[in-house]
Amino acid sequence: MFSKNSRILLIDDFELTRVTLKIGLTNLGFKHLDEADDGDVALKKITDAYAAGTPFDLVFCDWNMPTMTGIELVKRLRKDNRFVRLPLIMVTAEADRANVIEALVAGATDYVVKPFDADIISKKIDLVARKLAQQKSA
Repeated sequence: MFSKNSRILLIDDFELTRVTLKIGLTNLGFKHLDEADDGDVALKKITDAYAAGTPFDLVFCDWNMPTMTGIELVKRLRKDNRFVRLPLIMVTAEADRANVIEALVAGATDYVVKPFDADIISKKIDLVARKLAQQKSA
């Protein structure tokens, strides 16, 4: 489902988290990584990339950000038919079960709790790929 040429957007207001994700994904062989530091910037990048014919294949999104939270971004994207199926992995320190459920109900494809490492990210990408394959065959 995801290839090394997949376009991935990393959204987090904390630069260290974006760098950690970028290093982990680069080590996994992914080459096309872009970043946004808040939900507004991310929404513009997602819509612009789609309009240019180079949509993102996967998004990692923090929950707590200024201007537009990650959960607000997920809800907005899921209301837009262009992005209903865009795989979104929430990456956050919000480990409470209620937060996980809220994210999944809002439309997140999966959830990663900070701190994380490349192995966890790799497993989540594989899990999301399996979920997407199941959706397509259903």
